[in-house]
Amino acid sequence: MGLRASHVALTAGVWLLAVGLGLALHIREQGWRGMPQIALEVVCYLAALWLLWSARPVRAYMRGLPTPHRRLFQSFFLILLIGQLAHASRTTFPFPTWAMYGQAEHPEALVFYRCEGTTSDHRTVTVDVEGLLAPLTSMGVTTKLKALAKAALSHPNDAKRQARQRDLAELLRAVGALHNRAHPQRPIRRVELVRCTLNLRDRAASGLRREPVWQVDLDAGGVS
Repeated sequence: MGLRASHVALTAGVWLLAVGLGLALHIREQGWRGMPQIALEVVCYLAALWLLWSARPVRAYMRGLPTPHRRLFQSFFLILLIGQLAHASRTTFPFPTWAMYGQAEHPEALVFYRCEGTTSDHRTVTVDVEGLLAPLTSMGVTTKLKALAKAALSHPNDAKRQARQRDLAELLRAVGALHNRAHPQRPIRRVELVRCTLNLRDRAASGLRREPVWQVDLDAGGVS
């Protein structure tokens, strides 16, 4: 194809570096989950890059660029590829993973979380998290609570999962303390996080499924 050996070597080096760094970040953040899909994604990107580089006008344009401009272009491509493969958008921001074609458009179930408290006489009361944290937007509180719960329960990295569990416990303790200040006549001794699932495939005919996933004892400081 008339490709110069130096250009081929440089392109291959940039590609391997980007793939290696992206996969290393992915394994650190997500473990080995989803690796077959990522391997397929890497092959597709490699095929697309090779087809693009095979076009004579593209090669001529790139060769005509000054060396600093070409290095900048290659570096930008490397960073974009790392962000795409890492699947760790918080770490690689502002170069996140674009997953618009890799996620279901309509979820089969609506999942949300709510907090409930247990009083000293073993009665259950609903804890109004959004109302207690009124200075924040209710959407922000709900999103934060859901993200913490998901990470605390299923993050593939043990250290990160344990850190999120501590964060979740502290958040629930803070919510419980705020609730008791707002309702001193009926304080709670335990805060429980409940995951609620609504099946959308049967149009919610099966009803709301509730699953307690985390609890914090306010008096003893215990967590389970």
